[in-house]
Amino acid sequence: MKLKSVYLGGAFAVTLLIAACTKDEDNKTSDVVNTQDSTFLLQASQSNQAEIALGTMALTKATNDSVRNFAQMMISDHTSAQSDLVSVVNNISANVNFTDSLSAEQIAMRDSLQQLSGNAFDSAYIAGQVRAHQQTLQAIDAEIGNGSNTRVKAYATDKRPNIEAHLNLADSIYARSY
Repeated sequence: MKLKSVYLGGAFAVTLLIAACTKDEDNKTSDVVNTQDSTFLLQASQSNQAEIALGTMALTKATNDSVRNFAQMMISDHTSAQSDLVSVVNNISANVNFTDSLSAEQIAMRDSLQQLSGNAFDSAYIAGQVRAHQQTLQAIDAEIGNGSNTRVKAYATDKRPNIEAHLNLADSIYARSY
């Protein structure tokens, strides 16, 4: 009876040890950041920053209430998304760098919008929002399909429904008003 207890205790200890080692390996794998993850982190940060900057501009330049309301939603939602993104990056053990700058395309859009006013601004801003959210959905889908870091993929998966809702709303505002 005593020998049986020793064997059972030993078997239990070995099982716990194996489970602990497997869990540690899973954590190391989930912290790997591949090129897709790095690219997505940069794109997501740039997208969030662009939405905040262009939304802020739209609050002062837009004449259509739907466009102004959309712009306020972009500022709120993408400020929160950027905060979540910074949290993800801070919790990844790999060395990941991303900037708060805009891409060349986003800078060109900002500069173009700066020159417009009234209905021309509203139309160009909301059309740009449709394109930007289509591109963001493509980046999210690429991350979900090809990323390796579980935290980065979880961020993409979590944000996808909001980005899709933004796209649908921008598309409906554009179709209804322009």
